[in-house]
Amino acid sequence: MQKKTKKIIILILLVLTVMLGGFGAILYKAGLMPRYDRGHTLHSPIFSNGGSKVYFISRRTSGISWGPGLEFFTPPAKLIFLSDRFQLNSIDIKTKGIKTLHTWKVPHDSEPKLQYRNWLFGIPGTELIIREGKIHFKIGLDVFKDNVPYARDNEWLVGYYDIENNITVETKHWEQSSEMPNQWPEEILFGDLEVMNYKNKAILIHNSKTNDINVLLKANTEASVSDEFVKTINLSELSYRKQLERLRTIRETNASLIERFKQEGYPEIEAHLKAGDELEKMGLYPKSPKIKAKSVTSASGDFVVFKITKEEFDFGLFPDIEKALKKEGEEIHFWGKYIRHRDYDTSDKINAYLSEGNYSFYVMTGKRTYLLTIER
Repeated sequence: MQKKTKKIIILILLVLTVMLGGFGAILYKAGLMPRYDRGHTLHSPIFSNGGSKVYFISRRTSGISWGPGLEFFTPPAKLIFLSDRFQLNSIDIKTKGIKTLHTWKVPHDSEPKLQYRNWLFGIPGTELIIREGKIHFKIGLDVFKDNVPYARDNEWLVGYYDIENNITVETKHWEQSSEMPNQWPEEILFGDLEVMNYKNKAILIHNSKTNDINVLLKANTEASVSDEFVKTINLSELSYRKQLERLRTIRETNASLIERFKQEGYPEIEAHLKAGDELEKMGLYPKSPKIKAKSVTSASGDFVVFKITKEEFDFGLFPDIEKALKKEGEEIHFWGKYIRHRDYDTSDKINAYLSEGNYSFYVMTGKRTYLLTIER
């Protein structure tokens, strides 16, 4: 919408409010008469590769709305967008100088949209990740035509910005698709520093070594977010350092273990499985169920006895049990629900037994008997 038209609309609303006096101001504030709204939000801050800058997405919106729009209590308000644009920006951490790298205008039509006032301009989903000199972006909106007020991130703008060549490439232009934006990629960490997004109102920098936290940038509509205010914020609600460092440790340790086992001569799949076992022992993976076999002279009657024929093992109905019998005393990955076969009912019987919470049973095969124990 043209700037001149926007100014005329705003002027008309102000004149109406003045003419109606204090009562008009109440109606205007409550949305019972058309009012002018605007917004400025900050999204997905990440560090540059060198850590001297922070890249982020900003959104500036304005519109005319009417109706109460109190979620859970009243019908939605109606909104006509006057302007809506997203920008990819960089900010220098030392000087706080901001540079706009690219701007996208959202193609709203002139028809009123139904929105609740706590999220009047919709809920954007965003992501920024740096890969091979490119800033990959995702921006999703829920304010297009035919979207219900509770819908999220239906249409997406997806692509990348080439940092060196200053080129933006879009692979999706407000297309309806299913995207899962990562709001906390590893790029939010740089050494002891972590960049945080405070409710889309401000971008904060936290130093985990000194525990200092400062405002790098705040939205134009959030004058209350000061350096003193952020000191009162519960950092545990904003920080993702522990989770990201744990994931990094798991990834790097897993890769190292796989390479070690491959060098020891294990096939690819076996190397991955053995790496997983080692990660469990280190406490980096949750412990997975294991099954272990012990040869016994006879079943004592404490547990149920299942007879498994050689043919059932040959069909591959019990691969973990078969492996446990061959490697007596060694923990083997427990498969869980066993495959059914039309000619045998052993799988159904064992599955039913285990579903009742039993973890030990006997297996008779050939002339031998084993006690099988599942450890969870």
